[in-house]
Amino acid sequence: MIEILNLQALALQALSRPTQALEVLAKSLVLAEPEGYARIYLDSGEPMQQLLFQFTSMEPAGPIQDYAARLG
Repeated sequence: MIEILNLQALALQALSRPTQALEVLAKSLVLAEPEGYARIYLDSGEPMQQLLFQFTSMEPAGPIQDYAARLG
């Protein structure tokens, strides 16, 4: 499920729909954070790193944002 959400977020970002991309990424991060998954984000390359950076820049501070910052 997490991988599918990540692919959807990347596709939305590529389609110039950043708000929706960040919403989908947030869902993915909420599922991944309790388990501490990192590889699934790191293997997605630079586009995912950019999306994680945008997420941490725009969202208010909290545990999910801290998790995203560690990944990015």
